[in-house]
Amino acid sequence: MSDYRAIGAVSASIRDLLIAKMEQGVSVSIAPPDVEVQQIGAGRINLFLYKVEENVALKNADLPGLGNPGAYGRPPLSLDLHYMVTAYGETEEEQVATHHILGDAMRVLHDNAILFPPELSPELRNEVEHVKLYLEPLSLEELSKIWTSVTRPLRLSACYHVSVVRIESRNVRKYARPVGEPPAGGPRVRAVTFRAPRIEQVFVIRKGDVTNRERPVAYARIGDRLVLRGTDFTSVVEGMRVLLGNADATASVLKVEPHRVEVTIPDDAGLVAGPTRVVVQTDLLIGEPETPHRGFSSNVAAFVLIPEITALNLDANADPQTLEIVGTRLFDEELETIVIVGNEIIAFNNNSVLTPASLLFELPALAAGAYDVRVRVNGAESLDEKSVVIP
Repeated sequence: MSDYRAIGAVSASIRDLLIAKMEQGVSVSIAPPDVEVQQIGAGRINLFLYKVEENVALKNADLPGLGNPGAYGRPPLSLDLHYMVTAYGETEEEQVATHHILGDAMRVLHDNAILFPPELSPELRNEVEHVKLYLEPLSLEELSKIWTSVTRPLRLSACYHVSVVRIESRNVRKYARPVGEPPAGGPRVRAVTFRAPRIEQVFVIRKGDVTNRERPVAYARIGDRLVLRGTDFTSVVEGMRVLLGNADATASVLKVEPHRVEVTIPDDAGLVAGPTRVVVQTDLLIGEPETPHRGFSSNVAAFVLIPEITALNLDANADPQTLEIVGTRLFDEELETIVIVGNEIIAFNNNSVLTPASLLFELPALAAGAYDVRVRVNGAESLDEKSVVIP
């Protein structure tokens, strides 16, 4: 790695390269254009370092092999150098000879765009990065600014970008102390291999269905069975929980297999009619003594919990007639509840008695006949085929 002499070493390396490989017998100088240099021979090439800038791509890059994961970074200073190469003829009138000299110098720099150790000064022999030369096109205005700044008339020149030169930092590297042994009885780290469970499909088995048919339409009532199909339901053996909405239905799980879980929908106060999320969650036993902790959750699936009608009680002798609907999840004070008799939407009044298990209300004047009865709560409508006969 180079020290503070790296910039001068690059200039000397380019000068020596031009002297060794140019076909024209000219001298090579390193000086600003306004400095008079004694010419030797029939011409001269001058190297003028007009700009030095930091290489931002390597600003925080440490030296290969020296950086340590536990060390505080001490990256080297990475620089890009910008040179102006100017040709001078033996006399001012010999412009063609000046063009030849410049063309010869540019050919040498093109053929040796990467400076390898034989062409490098001794100070650069341990460089990690190659020193590379690029022809840098400058506009006539930019080139004129350089000559104007040194109060000299514009001469034929070519500019080169040299990258990258790295100067090692002299700051002492600091290394963090290694982690010591934990105190007796201190924290313990337990690594658990797992694959999170995933729910791919939700099916429903209706209660009372002797065929146990798994229905792909996930509309279910309290007491129906949900069948969750997916993967890795038994990947962690410490425990598993099934969460339905805000209710923990783990106690109602009937069967657990790697790709299938069957659970009965419990009559839990946390379950309300409408769209309901389903999550399978694995538990971990952690600590001393071991206690269950929340582990890894599956993706969120969903089903629709619908109200259920179990019985209809018509009081035809009342004036007006009243109808009582008995069932589950028929009413919730915070959710919209609608009763549909035939095609009529029933309007509740002050005489209506509404509870989650029973709806008692007055019927409008209806013609004699049989009418289907449905209850809709939170957009979820009952599917029971129940009808009332008006005499």
